[in-house]
Amino acid sequence: MSKQKTAVDWLIDEIEKLRIQVSGDTQVSAIRVFEQAKELEKQQTIDAYKADNTSYYPKDEREKAAKQYYSDTYK
Repeated sequence: MSKQKTAVDWLIDEIEKLRIQVSGDTQVSAIRVFEQAKELEKQQTIDAYKADNTSYYPKDEREKAAKQYYSDTYK
């Protein structure tokens, strides 16, 4: 199965295509913001997967299953 891009990964790719030049503190800040957005999106996806599979997985297995789903689905 081909892995999908998250919305944040797609946005980063599109911004890179614009070839906007940033450097120094601005570049460091932009990278930090994108990393935070990617982590937030990942956690939201995992939380949604866990919430949707409450009857399928025992409670102690939901987190592991959700993380595996994310890993299998997104790059």
